[in-house]
Amino acid sequence: MSKTDQLKMSDFDVIKELGSGSFARVQLIKRKADKKYYALKSMFLADAKQKLKDAALNEIRLLASINLPNVISYKGSFYLPEVQSLCIVMEYANGGDL
Repeated sequence: MSKTDQLKMSDFDVIKELGSGSFARVQLIKRKADKKYYALKSMFLADAKQKLKDAALNEIRLLASINLPNVISYKGSFYLPEVQSLCIVMEYANGGDL
């Protein structure tokens, strides 16, 4: 998957939830095209203040700029307008908690 791919939720199957918090949740997903597993972080922005929205965009910029072997890699992002969530697709670390 290239960082420039136009991703959408219909490209993936949700396998299970890995964790959640007040403003986000992380799910294990499998891409239909290549059957590879990824982590999907969905940040709920409907009631978020501008500071949180700015932080979410900065997180994407930071993740996209890092390319190191020991850092979880950013694969892409997309927005789900129907639930007002910003979604970040990342490499899945299947060895457990980091």
